[in-house]
Amino acid sequence: MDLDAGPGSDGEEDPQRGAGGAGGAGGTQQQRRVYTAPTVPLEIVAEELATMRRLIRRYRDEWEAAREKCASWDELSSADKDLLAGSVLRFMLFSARAKPGHPIPRARLNAAIKEVLGSNRHLKSKTLGAVWLPWARYKAITSLGYDIVELVRPRGGAAVEVAAAAADGATAGEGNQYYVLRTVLPTALRCEFVDGCEGTRAEDGAKMVILALIMQNGGKMQDDELHRYMSMMGFPPDRGQPHPQLGSFDDLINQMKDQRYLCLDKQGQADGNAIFILSWGEAAHSEVTTDQLKATLEPFFQGMENRVGGSEDEGDVEEEGDWGPGPSRAH
Repeated sequence: MDLDAGPGSDGEEDPQRGAGGAGGAGGTQQQRRVYTAPTVPLEIVAEELATMRRLIRRYRDEWEAAREKCASWDELSSADKDLLAGSVLRFMLFSARAKPGHPIPRARLNAAIKEVLGSNRHLKSKTLGAVWLPWARYKAITSLGYDIVELVRPRGGAAVEVAAAAADGATAGEGNQYYVLRTVLPTALRCEFVDGCEGTRAEDGAKMVILALIMQNGGKMQDDELHRYMSMMGFPPDRGQPHPQLGSFDDLINQMKDQRYLCLDKQGQADGNAIFILSWGEAAHSEVTTDQLKATLEPFFQGMENRVGGSEDEGDVEEEGDWGPGPSRAH
């Protein structure tokens, strides 16, 4: 499948090499699983493929613009260029394996690449600082179908609106920037070749419900109030008791906080106690759409109406653990 015509030799992919060796991170040939070809053609959603193509064009354009400003780029060999991209991809892949879904601060990524640049006599030029990331993002998506997504942490607290966060990102320092690895392969390809697509459906759906409820509540919600809503969806009333599929409520909230889907603000009260206010994190602002939230809220409120109505067939309304669609590209 030719996703990108490619701008010259730098844009062409060698299927045997991948992105500077990053494609070989899966181990030796003996360690790789045996693949059985599908018996029927895969049904690839045209919109998903179009989205991937748009990202490829965007990263290609960004890389070409950075390359034109880098006087020493053409002095590097293909091996050095692949080493540069591969170093970024390996760092992102290993970080994703260690802490799935956790964004990487720009400072950590810079430090890792600085070490690579300093240890290679061909890559010491300071002008490469503007080109290595666009180049790595372009190679990641064309070689492996991964998007190195930039998340900009809003200034002024967790409740900053999407527009304010976007405006702030234009002048934000590196301390506000994070990167996370997301697959942008069409769902059919991802299910067939990567992860099977079934393992995280309940978890992703629960996260989507949480984000939708917070949005519906004006962008903020106290954690106790959110737990009361989630207990209507199958979480035990006792926060210390785990959901059979999703674990405890607090563990799920902490995971979403670590993955930057949620921000948590602690607010002291006059009686000396504290309450915890949840709002969207930068990953949610970056990935979740209004259409997804509407699709999530409709069955949720329908289920609540059935419960309030006291239907004797309440158990048939929704099956425990059937959480609907999850956040896009969250695999």
